[in-house]
Amino acid sequence: MQIQEREQTTRTIPYMEHADDDKFLVNMHAIHNASLIRETVKAVYGGPKPYFGTDRRSHHNAAAAKLRVIGPKKRAEANEKRKATRERNKSAKRAQAVEEASAFLNKHGGDGGLGGEAVGSVDGSGSEEEENESERETDEDTMEVD
Repeated sequence: MQIQEREQTTRTIPYMEHADDDKFLVNMHAIHNASLIRETVKAVYGGPKPYFGTDRRSHHNAAAAKLRVIGPKKRAEANEKRKATRERNKSAKRAQAVEEASAFLNKHGGDGGLGGEAVGSVDGSGSEEEENESERETDEDTMEVD
């Protein structure tokens, strides 16, 4: 029987009944009450058993030697992969810039939206031919004064 909202119901709650309560499993990786678990385990079993046996140092040295061989190889592979990715990204960026530029030129008639006009220099003046032509005209004007 179960009580729900102050009334008894016929619903039963399933549960498990253990025959032997002296044996149980303890989660040693539990975060809560870790100090209590350690104290209990020490009292019952005499403390934790070492994972690598009594020769922990030799196991550590073997693992370190293995990593000294594998480590540089993995770093070299990672550097090659990084380099290839960087090159791939650069070429993709260049290709995108070229595509955007060609789309812009196609949209604006191939002249960059200038309507067929010549592009002047950075300082706003015209081309060299236009400057030379204007100098010749002023020279001709001064010659006629004779």
